[in-house]
This record gives sequence, structure tokens and C-alpha cells, in this order.
Amino acid sequence: MGVLLGGGSPAAAGAAQVLVLVGLLAAESIAVLVVGELVARHLLTTRELAGGLPV
Repeated sequence: MGVLLGGGSPAAAGAAQVLVLVGLLAAESIAVLVVGELVARHLLTTRELAGGLPV
């Protein structure tokens, strides 16, 4: 929307939206991988809980 208000073409606005969408999806994917790795290494639990989890 900002591109259109700034005088850009609808195609430029669409390209900007696709760029933002790809960036958000990339950030979410990286976050999922990092959290998954932390969970696998038992780094997101307290010591009391970690003692009772299977390895």
C-alpha cells in the first residue's frame, strides 16, 4: 500500500509485498529450526523437568 501511495505502480507494490512475504517466511523458518534444535538439546527446560525427560 505504501508503494501505491508513494506513486509507484501496482506491479511495484505487488513486488514489494512478495518481498516482505518471503522475508517473513524465511524468518519464521529460521525460528522453527532454532527452537527445534534447542528443544532437541533440552535447553528450553528447567533442570527439574530435564531430569525426567527421555533422551
